Amino acid sequence: MTDAVSGDTFYDLPGVSEEYLRRRSQTGHPNDLMEEPYVRELMGPVTGRSFLDLGCGDARFGRALLDEGAERYVGVDASRRLLEHAPPATDRLRVQHATLRDWRPEPGSADVVTARMVLHYLPDLGDLLERVRSALRPGGAFVLSVEHPTLTSCYDLADQEDFPRSWLVRDYFRPGPRPLHWLGGTVVKHHRSIEDYLTCLEGAGLRLAALREGRPRNGTLDEETLRARQHVPMYLIVKAVLPADRAGAAQSWTVP
Repeated sequence: MTDAVSGDTFYDLPGVSEEYLRRRSQTGHPNDLMEEPYVRELMGPVTGRSFLDLGCGDARFGRALLDEGAERYVGVDASRRLLEHAPPATDRLRVQHATLRDWRPEPGSADVVTARMVLHYLPDLGDLLERVRSALRPGGAFVLSVEHPTLTSCYDLADQEDFPRSWLVRDYFRPGPRPLHWLGGTVVKHHRSIEDYLTCLEGAGLRLAALREGRPRNGTLDEETLRARQHVPMYLIVKAVLPADRAGAAQSWTVP
């Protein structure tokens, strides 16, 4: 694992951000078909709401939200190379270069906080989730997506197909780093069980509202691809809310 790097620096390695953006621009990308639809379903209406997007990449999500009537969008990402592709700042859109370890929120600034496919890069979630809670307005929603824990448990046992048909789960209840060779480099991701994620949210004073696993849907995929995508869950998508009466300090629990 000596050549593996953290998520904070991975996307700025030579060629990584370019390959990532190339893949994300392809028609039929799994995120577009099985992750984003559930994120949008759980975050609710867009019009007139303020969004904070952690791990925003090139902020393409922000452009779409503003086109649909969002009041304000703030994106945060650790990769300078990805942020170079973000749109120019306006009075409604702003992006910030910062690691999620160093990022500090504007208290009570967001109706919705999203963290799409980024939390599995972090070794600890407790402090970050407290800051997410601080950024939310009372009644606001936090919607996260991560690689499904059945995948992050043991990358070395994957069958390496584009459409995994089986996955031998190993060390599922042992949280911690898992190196993955991907996009031409090796990055460290951090495995957690579904229970771990929910415990983290509860410890931060955020109440579980919904959970999805990126189930492929009829009508978005051809029949053959639909069958292939039904073998192994690829995403975990969770919505948690900040109740109006719990906008203060989080419970002092230890969370992974």
